[in-house]
Amino acid sequence: MGNKFAPLQKSEQGHSPDFNFYCLGCDCYHGVWTTSKNVSDAIWLFNNNLEKPTLSPSLLNRFVTYKQDQNKNIIPTTIKNVVCHVFITDGMIQYLPDCTHYLAGQTIELPNINDI
Repeated sequence: MGNKFAPLQKSEQGHSPDFNFYCLGCDCYHGVWTTSKNVSDAIWLFNNNLEKPTLSPSLLNRFVTYKQDQNKNIIPTTIKNVVCHVFITDGMIQYLPDCTHYLAGQTIELPNINDI
């Protein structure tokens, strides 16, 4: 078993996520803020288990995809017309029906972050 979430270093501006995970539906990383709010004023509760993470509430990503730079910072890359709405519970990711990608309505195990 490996880590599903990767801890990230905070940027000097303080707007970077605390963790990221790889979303197979979007084929990119999504960031999670657990210690401070993101630019949309959102913050998630996290069980602090990198191998079997649980977040609350759900995560809703719209229109923006991300990648990691050499310092493992998450940076926006392109604007896409994509909706990804998920629950993450015990290392499983439940893609809700309003997702616009092929995994909508399915629940799968999060990939190990080091396997990406």
